[in-house]
Amino acid sequence: MQIQSLLGKSLLLSLVLFIPEAAIAQVEPIPGGPIPGDSFNLNPNESREFQPFLNNPSGIRKIFSFVGQATNRNENSTNLTIFFDYVDVDGQKKFTPETMSPLLGNNNNPQLISAKYTLDFCPPIVSIDFRASNLPINNISGSFAHLCVQKAPEIPLPNLKFGSPEGGAILVDSIAPKIRFDSTTGKLSFTDVTFNFANLVGNETFDPMFVSDPIIGATMSVTDLTLSGPIGNGFLFKNGILTISKNGQNFLTADIPSLLIDDEALSPFGNNIFGGLEITDFNLSSQFIQDYISFIADNPHSPPELFGRTSIPVTNLIRNNQSFESTLELQSIAASTKVPEPTSTLGLLALGTLGAASTLKRKLKPSQSTEKETTKVS
Repeated sequence: MQIQSLLGKSLLLSLVLFIPEAAIAQVEPIPGGPIPGDSFNLNPNESREFQPFLNNPSGIRKIFSFVGQATNRNENSTNLTIFFDYVDVDGQKKFTPETMSPLLGNNNNPQLISAKYTLDFCPPIVSIDFRASNLPINNISGSFAHLCVQKAPEIPLPNLKFGSPEGGAILVDSIAPKIRFDSTTGKLSFTDVTFNFANLVGNETFDPMFVSDPIIGATMSVTDLTLSGPIGNGFLFKNGILTISKNGQNFLTADIPSLLIDDEALSPFGNNIFGGLEITDFNLSSQFIQDYISFIADNPHSPPELFGRTSIPVTNLIRNNQSFESTLELQSIAASTKVPEPTSTLGLLALGTLGAASTLKRKLKPSQSTEKETTKVS
């Protein structure tokens, strides 16, 4: 694949600068104790903070998300207050708006609790806080995700999705979607598709662990993208949005700033559609989404992408200003991973920017307090 002549020095720089500095988020269990399924209780008006410490944060936004359960054994209904705090760029501790999770009375069954907030930068330290009102609350537990979203590369990198011989991860695929190009308007359209399997190794098998995951049967939608122009032997499209949802419940939303179509990527990479994803929202009620967020957080050199493979060659059709419709043999959300031994400039760049990443394991450190403090965290 000849790309050196089309990229130039400015693009080479952009391909390097988007790389995150370190693993900067993951999905944390709450309360994070050594016993699986552990939980904690709150007395009336009691607060508790769980605080992971992060290193070298970078990114365009921070998404806080918590989903869990709690029990209200009281006769009367009550509320559990959930909020997040963080250290801002000036080193000051700040607090997000509070979320009230109502808990019905006379109910010994676990009840759903959740909270979510997005910041427009990535702070170095974040926490999650819980506060009871005037009644005790029991058996509080759940999952807390704090994701620093990385800016997608200006030119999506043709690359292998995870599941390559270099290592496995998570993959969700759908069968028989279609892609359409309108040469008059320059619009690229994807039909809605239904996910029918998921696994942790990157192939096309259905892992039994996901048989009851609510994401199975969910619909993935991609809004129309607009043709930007040729790039090497392929074409670049701009400004799409990906959503995965089912029955009114949203599992994942992501911007697609740029999407590359290049038939010459089929031979080395097995796909000819590559769209970098900038995640804007996710739902931890899906175990797959928890695993996906954890993987891309712990492997910052493997950015999340939309992958696809058309059943016919399409780049010449776009070049000749011809409209077309093609079945997609495969469409997936996954992540880029290490390429084979490079034989082109692209291979060298991809290998250099998508190297191995280490996983940083963090522990939540609980501390009890009765009111919020605004002192600097160190």
